[in-house]
Amino acid sequence: MKHIATQHKLNQAVKESKEKQVLEEQNRRIKAENELLRIIEFDNIFRQNVDAIFTSTVGNNLQKINTEYLAILKRLETDVQNITHDMRKAPVLHTANVIKDALEKINRTESMNEKINTLVAIITKIDRSFQIINQVINNLDEMISLEQRTYKLSDLLNEFKESLPNNIKEVPISFILDKCDCCININRWHFRSILKNILYNSHKELVDRLIDDETCQPEIRVFCSIDKDTNQAQIIVEDNGRGIPEEYLDKLYQTPERLNTSCGRARGNGSMIVFAYLLLHNGKVKVENLRESDGNNTKITGARVTVSFPIVECPSEFLNEKTCSQLHEGGTDYGSLSPC
Repeated sequence: MKHIATQHKLNQAVKESKEKQVLEEQNRRIKAENELLRIIEFDNIFRQNVDAIFTSTVGNNLQKINTEYLAILKRLETDVQNITHDMRKAPVLHTANVIKDALEKINRTESMNEKINTLVAIITKIDRSFQIINQVINNLDEMISLEQRTYKLSDLLNEFKESLPNNIKEVPISFILDKCDCCININRWHFRSILKNILYNSHKELVDRLIDDETCQPEIRVFCSIDKDTNQAQIIVEDNGRGIPEEYLDKLYQTPERLNTSCGRARGNGSMIVFAYLLLHNGKVKVENLRESDGNNTKITGARVTVSFPIVECPSEFLNEKTCSQLHEGGTDYGSLSPC
């Protein structure tokens, strides 16, 4: 009986010890939870204060930076306008139309001879220089501004065609402008930059291909189409090169990523520029390779870049016998490029 009593006391002590441990563990857990709640509450209060201070400070600074940035742009725009205004007052530009009219009269005369032909050729070059200077002055007005204006697409493409950059003249470029008689809102300088970068990439690919294959007959075509479902004007650039590498098909002109890192920081930014200007003007782009199949095999025969802009109503002074709604009733089919 004494042994049983001792065993009972021992069991009771063990039980009390376990209950005490459990109670202490519960107290520790409750204390830890309370501490955690205090930390969470402090963190929330601290976070709210930091967010408020950060938002206020950054917001004020951003507003200040934005105001200063706009002021700088406005000052630059004013300076450029003053410069272009003074340039337009130059007598040589005032006589540009006179020279053009004189050339037309000379060309209509029947008393042409070798000396007159030489003189006409020289004056024609001078007139061409005047037109380029005048265009550069007009571009300066828009280059520094983010303002959009309404232009007829055919006018923009004709202007670009008449003053192709020298670095893309080695390859024949044909402009088919019979489906371009509609209007878009854009900055003319940005439009020119978009088209120039796309043509430059096609030109570079074709020049590189000529080095490898002298029998190749490189060709670039620029034409227009209208997507009636989305009311978008499309400028399409096609070439008969070796196509765009597959890893660039979903990136070229479609991401703010600099794709060509082999030429240093000063070059390889064309795709980024096109992406930025398209984003600014609600433009879209589609990049694809042209393919040809003979039944068994499919080969790449070139590349196509399609740039789209929303069509807007043409101002009354732009309208002619053809309206945008009358254009492109059927699909566009300009045939295929001659394969290299």
